[in-house]
Amino acid sequence: MSTAGPGGGGDRPPDVIVVGGGIVGLSTAWHLAQSGADVRCIERARPGAGQSAGLTRIFRHVHDTPELVALARRSLGRWRAWEARSGRQLVGQEGLVYHGEDAGRALELLRAAQLEADPADAAAQREALPILAPPEGEAVLDRGAGAIRVRRALSLLAGWLGAGLVSAEVLGLRVEGDGVLAHTSEGLVRASAAVVCAGARTATIARSLGLELPVAHSCHLRATFDVRPEARARSLACWIDRNGAAGDAAYGSPVGSSGRYAIGLGDPDANVPVSPEAGTMPAEGDLRPALERLSALARRAMPGLDPEPVALRLCVSTRLPWSDDGFAAWQDGPVTLFAGNNAFKHAPVLGELLAEAALGGRVPAALEPPA
Repeated sequence: MSTAGPGGGGDRPPDVIVVGGGIVGLSTAWHLAQSGADVRCIERARPGAGQSAGLTRIFRHVHDTPELVALARRSLGRWRAWEARSGRQLVGQEGLVYHGEDAGRALELLRAAQLEADPADAAAQREALPILAPPEGEAVLDRGAGAIRVRRALSLLAGWLGAGLVSAEVLGLRVEGDGVLAHTSEGLVRASAAVVCAGARTATIARSLGLELPVAHSCHLRATFDVRPEARARSLACWIDRNGAAGDAAYGSPVGSSGRYAIGLGDPDANVPVSPEAGTMPAEGDLRPALERLSALARRAMPGLDPEPVALRLCVSTRLPWSDDGFAAWQDGPVTLFAGNNAFKHAPVLGELLAEAALGGRVPAALEPPA
């Protein structure tokens, strides 16, 4: 893959390289290609093997700010466009049951954005999510929310990129003149610009440029449970209990039409700090309390689930200090670096904005970090 050295030595240099083949990196590379750029998306494992791994994610309009609600609405439109292009469903229409002390505010924001949402009493919650024992407190039904088909989305984008998706590990970047040189496991690659969407490794790659990003890494456990037979024929909404009305802050999502449901703890105290440089696998003993809490939560809040998990997954998060849903981009000359949390649902628009940053040499306002 080497394109460095006298005479080029290999394929001609691309216009832009994208580091990372998760959902945001793939979306960025696809938008760049749609803009006419010669792009290489470099991924060290299979596409989506890092923070984009798993089978399901929650698409939701519920957010803390009008800007994020608007971005989610715009993103859903892009997801539907991808569905029309592929002929495959990527985001379900199961809805979302949202619990939280800010449920009234969440409802106001959704209705202000002209999105379909309603207060949800216990009966409405059971109708949307029949495996749930509705806890006390306010709840909102975000009717436009749903479960993202993760592997299907990753596979489609990877297929659309074709030969533009390259298997290699990027070890570091160096700005040279008006371009960038990527040191990879398969050789040196020169390009006019680079976009880094490498998840937990983005901060490490940023250090090769002398940049320190304000990212904190942690890991939490997500468990998948079988839905009891009597509820399998029903559509199951996604679920967020933000303030622990059911005893633990948590989130949940159906796993397609598999008859399974995934639950993760949303309590930051359940997270295990990790270092990407040292590896992201915490000691097994660190996860046992979280597993016990997840099984207890399933028994208490989701009586429609078999409380013994059938699959476990470690989820690595890259949180920024100003919000659990925060994301931002930084630039160093021709290099744009993206970091954030809960970004999967926004990937179609984030890719568009990052492609704009790479081609225009300026971070769009929607991606600028707070002062």
